[in-house]
Amino acid sequence: MTLVSGTRLGAYEVTAPLGVGGMGEVYRATDTNLKRQVAIKVLPASVAADVDRLARFQREAEVLAALNHPNIAAIHGLEKTPELTALVMELVEGEDLSQRIARGAIPLDEALPIARQIAEALEAAHEQGIIHRDLKPANIKVRADGTVKVLDFGLAKALEPVGPAASGVSASMSPTLTTPAMTAMGMILGTAAYMAPEQARGRAVDKRADIWGFGAVLFEMLTGRRAFPGEDITDTLAAVVRAEPEWTLLPADVSPVCVTYLRRCLHKDPKQRIPDIAAMRLALEGAFDTAAASAPVAAPAPSRPWWRHAMLIAAAAVGASVLTGGALWMTRPAVPAGVVSRFVVPFEEGLQGGPNPVIAISPDGTRIAYAALPGRQIFVRAIGALAARPITEARPALPRSLAFSPRGDWIAYLDPTESAIKRVEVTGGAPITVCRTPTGVSSIEWSGDSLVYAIEGGIMQVPASGGEPQQLIALGKDEVASAPRLLDDGRVLFAMAGRTPVGTTTSPRVVLQRPGDATRTTLVDNGYAPRYLPTGHLVYASDDVLFGRTFNPATGAMGGAVSLVEGIGRYDVSATGSLVHMTGPVSTTGALTQLTIALIDRAGKAEALGIPAGPFAAPRMSPDGRRVAFEVRDTRDASIWVYDIGAGRSARRLTFGGRDLFPVWSSDSQRVIFQSDREGDLGLFWQRADGVGAAERLTRPDKGVAHEAQSASRDGRWLLMDQTADGKTSLMVLSLGDKSATPFGGVVSTRPTGAIFSPDDRWVAYSIRDTARTLNVVFVQPFPATGAKVQISPDTEDGHHQVWSSDGKELYYTPGGGDRLTALTVTASPGFAFGPAPPVVRLFMNAAPMNARTFDVARDGKRFLGLLAPHALNADAKARPEIRVVLNWFEELKARAPVQ
Repeated sequence: MTLVSGTRLGAYEVTAPLGVGGMGEVYRATDTNLKRQVAIKVLPASVAADVDRLARFQREAEVLAALNHPNIAAIHGLEKTPELTALVMELVEGEDLSQRIARGAIPLDEALPIARQIAEALEAAHEQGIIHRDLKPANIKVRADGTVKVLDFGLAKALEPVGPAASGVSASMSPTLTTPAMTAMGMILGTAAYMAPEQARGRAVDKRADIWGFGAVLFEMLTGRRAFPGEDITDTLAAVVRAEPEWTLLPADVSPVCVTYLRRCLHKDPKQRIPDIAAMRLALEGAFDTAAASAPVAAPAPSRPWWRHAMLIAAAAVGASVLTGGALWMTRPAVPAGVVSRFVVPFEEGLQGGPNPVIAISPDGTRIAYAALPGRQIFVRAIGALAARPITEARPALPRSLAFSPRGDWIAYLDPTESAIKRVEVTGGAPITVCRTPTGVSSIEWSGDSLVYAIEGGIMQVPASGGEPQQLIALGKDEVASAPRLLDDGRVLFAMAGRTPVGTTTSPRVVLQRPGDATRTTLVDNGYAPRYLPTGHLVYASDDVLFGRTFNPATGAMGGAVSLVEGIGRYDVSATGSLVHMTGPVSTTGALTQLTIALIDRAGKAEALGIPAGPFAAPRMSPDGRRVAFEVRDTRDASIWVYDIGAGRSARRLTFGGRDLFPVWSSDSQRVIFQSDREGDLGLFWQRADGVGAAERLTRPDKGVAHEAQSASRDGRWLLMDQTADGKTSLMVLSLGDKSATPFGGVVSTRPTGAIFSPDDRWVAYSIRDTARTLNVVFVQPFPATGAKVQISPDTEDGHHQVWSSDGKELYYTPGGGDRLTALTVTASPGFAFGPAPPVVRLFMNAAPMNARTFDVARDGKRFLGLLAPHALNADAKARPEIRVVLNWFEELKARAPVQ
């Protein structure tokens, strides 16, 4: 409908019409509240009358409103009446670029600043996952002061048809066709002369369509002629798909580097096009000119903030790596071959990676993805961007693996909360479940149209679109696989380890195996997280160092190992040669190898004990509060150590003679109970805490059965222990008098129970996960087990690692993610009841239900004993977890380990 001067829409009063376009009628209006001029765009009747399209437009407009950039026209709001829906936008005075070009080609010194501002606007939008889809001179305004404003960001997608009415025709794939017939077909996007070929063919588009549009606009600015002219729409689309611009029209003063990049903007194959507008912006700024390339760290201009200069260097390397290779160079290389760039991407303020965080890089090397606390969300960050953005909602548990699709438009991940593999678009949205998974899933790889992953019992493959998983490799009962990857010849490269009944593993090795063939070839005796790279190298981690060696899969020939990166955590490599990895070394068991044992109060203030950082696990405080027992564990050895608090002495090793795990104190604080394989089984022993005398056996399990101590009663008579056989764990009560064991309450779980006595020995708290549950659940039951159990954690949480306060008035448990600890008040009279308690700031690390608890409650009732990651005690921002990126890393790899 047409609006007349004086019409009111909410706080806005229409003053004059501004024009009519494919996106609707546009009016000038006055914001009567803020006394400013705005533009009001009334949506076409076809949109306003379509409930589905209007709802989608509302959602898209909310996303677009978040764009805040000086070169993007802002969205102020939506106004709705029964008759119409209108978008309130920033009013940009001045002529649009089509009007300026109509007067002739724009001189280079005027065109380049305009082009840089357009590129900066696109860069900011692309970092938020927003594509313009209709970039053309008419959508670009230049104010009198030279400021450029790009209009109508993303509105084409917001206005395109949805549901059956679309009839398979998407506005995101179609040109602006102004005839009523074509408009009725929903083809409202993109003037034909500025459309990318894939857009003209009706295919799905991504940010590379905007890069094409940018190239077409820049060509027209410099020449005064369209890059793809035509007598009508048919001729124009034919030129877009088949013809080349008349490159000889470009002015002679345009640098060869800019010409090269402009040609790459207008490459018809999107895979050969510049993948990121940042590279084009940098070319316009001269970052790739010979003089600039010869000085890796040029001094920034005084007006350029330091972070912009750092981003310039990083993005310059991205652009250089994109255009490396003979076919990509139209003139000469702008950056010398072999230049390797490194930079650090810190976690944003308020985010942390958690223990052993996962990370991935897109195949084209333009995006990194990682999971972070406190929301346990997946974040995506463009290389060189100033911030990441979450693409998933907050979850109870951190994703345990990430993998980009080959095109980089989807991310697959393992959701441990729902025991499922899911995928989500890199721009965000509702995750799609690919398949449900059993326990023990390790890293996911996206290979072609399928996902490959390891579970207990085998390596599986499932269509990325969803379906029934199929087994590729069968594993033995005591075998564990991780990081499986498909090679081009169909063989599977993965890490292989032996497994004990309680889940500990032997030193892993890198192996190669063909599906359907029982023969397994060992490539590396001590290694994990293997990757075979297109450079002809096998890379893998071993003892927290990334190694590389030349490898020919066809012949099996392998070169010597070369150390590449020390102290590496999770890592990934793009097909374009970029390496990304987390700081913080990670052991083969998935635990950080340099941990600090500390006392932490409820508010999160920590005081480290006098124990140098090391590969620690399972810290436990003695009942008298004077000593701490803990594990020191790696792939070759595991032992129990004891530290006397406040005695000024070093920690001392208590146990020798086997792999000794899971310390538990006796009620009198005089002995430590532990599991040991020293006599060939996995029975329980105890030893005096002062080290006097030999260890004494408490249990002698049958072959294939493991015992794990959980908690000793304060009266000194009983020990709660887990008895594991054939993947099932039964909670048992061991008499410390006659050493007989009996089941407790019929409790059976597929995970350790973590059972623990209350301080008065009247109650037992434990967690179970059975075949009917996908998550652990915490229960409390009387001791002896004569009464009904009380469920403590909800079914929607992965409740585990429960522990009582020293006075028994509170109960704590981990509800899933590593950043939380649930605290509950409890009363036991007349019946057991619980409610919320004051919160606890969880500074100490989390552990999965399969692993030992990483914390204990101090006997003073005010603090916790816990394991801290290396950065947790250091307030210096430099100690925060960070992501390290190495661009053009393949060049360094080939130099360190030359392929013969």
